[in-house]
Amino acid sequence: MRLVKTMIECANCGGGGSDLQFFVTLGALLVAAIALAMNFVQFREYLRGLRARAEFKVTLRLAGADPDGVRRTKGSRSAVRVAVGIKNEGKMAAGETLINALVPRRV
Repeated sequence: MRLVKTMIECANCGGGGSDLQFFVTLGALLVAAIALAMNFVQFREYLRGLRARAEFKVTLRLAGADPDGVRRTKGSRSAVRVAVGIKNEGKMAAGETLINALVPRRV
């Protein structure tokens, strides 16, 4: 019986030295970690924007009134002008707002 020795060589197995694929993989992991950190920061900003609301402060001022808001007239009839002030004191900008003011004919 004759023994035949067969030798198999691997042409693309790498030489065991400094492998370029290892450094490319490390670079890709670093880029992915930076992208994940940036995404986390953007997500926190998004949540902060969801919690922000427009808060309106409404003030009414009677034209020709005393500093305490009382207007004194002579007679039983008078026409008045009321100034309505609206200010957004919230943390978010408000879009176009429609204001319906209901005023009684007689008081």
